[in-house]
Parts: sequence; C-alpha cells; structure tokens
Amino acid sequence: MVNRTIKTICAITLLYLFNISSLGAQTEENELFMTPDTIIAPADTIAIFTETIVAPADTIAISADTIAAPIEPATTPTKKPPVVASDNAANPHKATLWALFPGGGQVYNWNHGDKWWIASLKLTAIYGGFGTLAYFTVRNTNDYRDFREAYKWVSSKQESGKENKYTDGSYSEDQLKSYMNYYQTNMEWCYFFIGLLYGLQIVEATVTAHLLTFDISDDLSFSVKPLPLPLPDRSFSTFNSAIGLSLRYKVQYK
Repeated sequence: MVNRTIKTICAITLLYLFNISSLGAQTEENELFMTPDTIIAPADTIAIFTETIVAPADTIAISADTIAAPIEPATTPTKKPPVVASDNAANPHKATLWALFPGGGQVYNWNHGDKWWIASLKLTAIYGGFGTLAYFTVRNTNDYRDFREAYKWVSSKQESGKENKYTDGSYSEDQLKSYMNYYQTNMEWCYFFIGLLYGLQIVEATVTAHLLTFDISDDLSFSVKPLPLPLPDRSFSTFNSAIGLSLRYKVQYK
C-alpha cells in the first residue's frame, strides 16, 4: 500500500514537471514568434520619426527662399530722359558776347526768358551808373586840367601852362597843387568805377543766362534748409533751441 502511494506521488510529480516544462517551451516559442512584431513596431516608429525629420528640411528650404528674396539685385530705376534745351533758351556764351556792348547782354536775356521788369531795372542801373560816372569823370578831368595849367603858370612864372580863372592870384602855388592832386584822384576813381561797372554787367549777363537754363525743381542734389539745434535747458531761460542751416547733398552710387 505504501509503495503504491509512493508511486502515485512520483507519477503526479513527473506529470507536474512535464506540464511546467511544456508551458515554458510554449512561452519561449510565443516570445520567438512575437519578437519580429515587436521589432517591426520600432521600425515603424523610426519611419515616423524619419518623416517627421523631413518636415524641418522643407522649413529650412522655405527659410532659404525667404532669406534669398531680399538679397536679390534691386532693379535700377529708369533714368529720366535728359532735358533738351529749346532753341529759344539763353546761351551764356552769346550773352557774354552781347554784353561787350553795355546793356546788350541784359537785352539778350530779356529776349530769351528773363522777366521784362527785371531786365528794365538792370538796364536802368547800368545806363544810370554809366551816365553818372561819365558826368563826374568829365567834371573832375576838366577841373584837374584847369588846376594843372594854373599850377604850371604860377610855378614857372608864366613860362609854361595856360592862364585861366585860377591864375588871378586867388590861389597860391601850394593850393593849386593840392586841388590838382585832389581832382586827379577823383578822376582816376571815376575811371576805375567805370571799368568795374563794365565788368559787372558782363558777369551779370553771363550768370543770368546760366540761371535761365538752371534746374530749380524740387529734385535737386544740393539743398539748404533750416535746422533746429537743441540746446541744454537753463533755469533762467525758456528757450531750448536755436536755428541753423542744414546742407544736404545727394550722392548717387553707380
């Protein structure tokens, strides 16, 4: 009886161990079959991450296009066609030649765009100046010659010079010499101012001819504008700014 019981227990034990080993083998087999599926899942995950990485590449390409856009060479603005002077435009060279005759340059500019009232004032000033200077030149020249002849008459004891109204004894030899030098100086100054006026009217005619064809539009390369200058605030004064001049010059780069 005891032996049968022992055999029964051994048989049950062997059966239990066999079942356990069978379950272990099946579990290992299932793990072997499940391993590829488990590996495939990370592969899909890697593929997903790979597709995710492609998106920043597109973003970088778009950013590169965006960056490249501002550095494209700017189109140069079309240049305005040069202004061709009309046949009636003033010519500075011709104005200078006309000005060799006093007032001729001003008349030339009058006929080529200068305002009539401005040209009239210029001609009045020119001919008025020449007339005034001519009068004083003649007067001082005559007085100088009279006093020179009287001085020669008195100083040489009537051996040279000519007798005139100044040789009646009212003037001494020194007075005659002083008046002679005085009128000589005035005469020379009159000749000087005549030459100066003659040169100025030539310069004025030439400059006016240039200005009649000068560009005075708003699109200038050089401009002068008032500029407020800030000053430190002071307790004794309410003014904290001043007025100055601003010079602006446009530089065109090729």
